[in-house]
Amino acid sequence: MALCPPKQKRSGRNEKRVRVLFCSLRAPNDAPTRKGKLKFRNPKYSISVEATSERSYKHHRIEMLVAKERLLILTKSEIDVKFSGTNVDILGYIDEIPFAVYITHKDRLVPPEVDPPKIEKCGVIAINIDPLRALFEKEREGYYIEVLRKFIEESTEGKRWIYHPRAAKVRKQAEVRLKQWLSQQKAVRTKKRTKPNIDISFTKHQIKSERHMPAEQKAQNYRCIMCNASWRGISPRCKKCDTHLFTKVIDGITGET
Repeated sequence: MALCPPKQKRSGRNEKRVRVLFCSLRAPNDAPTRKGKLKFRNPKYSISVEATSERSYKHHRIEMLVAKERLLILTKSEIDVKFSGTNVDILGYIDEIPFAVYITHKDRLVPPEVDPPKIEKCGVIAINIDPLRALFEKEREGYYIEVLRKFIEESTEGKRWIYHPRAAKVRKQAEVRLKQWLSQQKAVRTKKRTKPNIDISFTKHQIKSERHMPAEQKAQNYRCIMCNASWRGISPRCKKCDTHLFTKVIDGITGET
């Protein structure tokens, strides 16, 4: 059966863009669908949830894998079959579990009947075939079926998961982990910090503001009771704490900091 050649760019109707693909898939003796089997490379499918803590202002993202990219073998594959109340372009089986493929382009969207499907234990993938047109145009020898085979079996371009039976469970697990992280951030912020036991009764009598300190002030020995730094000098301001409010005048020091 002859394959339909790519049409020239004329009216822009999307039906012309999918004609080659439909004709190739419906050919009874073509390579991809021979003996009712179809090799199909599925894309990677992961679910991510994220949030920003109102306590710590940190942002956290959790990503969990639902399905790895791999080459599937669909058995009993059929073209243009009724599935979940609508027609899908390809329907096959993986270990007796239905696996549907729906072809999309700019003017052909995934129908709501398969998003999600009525059958819980199944898989649904959409293929956007817009990139296929450019691939056909690059083929000068007319081996369009080989271009199609590579697009289906070797590439994940344009493919996306519409439904996976494990997706809901994985999403719940990710959401639980995210809630746990948010609870941890809340606990960190609400944890009481230990405050040093500081006697500031001396401040009115023993500490003078640097603004009112006389120029002829002699050097004295100081110690900061906040960071325990000690020094000898004219200024009572602690360099580490950048303040003089916790400085005490002492009789002597063993070293300078």
